[in-house]
Amino acid sequence: MTTASTGGGELIHRLLAAAGSGKWEELPDILHPDFTIIEPRSLPWGGTHVGIDSYVTLMTTIAATFALDFRTEWVVRDGDHLVLRATVTFTDRATGNGVVMPTVELFTVADGRLRTSEVYFADPMALLAALPAAC
Repeated sequence: MTTASTGGGELIHRLLAAAGSGKWEELPDILHPDFTIIEPRSLPWGGTHVGIDSYVTLMTTIAATFALDFRTEWVVRDGDHLVLRATVTFTDRATGNGVVMPTVELFTVADGRLRTSEVYFADPMALLAALPAAC
């Protein structure tokens, strides 16, 4: 097992930069065409999302409510598996209130691109509490 600052770790950093800035045109070089991300089912956007377009829809849905700030703490690689430890700040666009969320994301790599992601938030209930009543 090694700390990943290049290879898969580079893909994660590029993904977070593209997602954080809405540069969706960069995703085909980062994500496998069948990229699958699983978000906690307890959240309104939770579930399994398959494909790059589905990922863009997921992220734009979240970004309609929250401004997102991703802070990578570390990435570890073991073969085609990557583990990201990050802090994600979700700031409500309407109120300016924020939730700082320790996050772990498990990735796999295939054909030089990110193939899967499973997202684990330390406290999904804090995100639910931060959502506007309309969500």
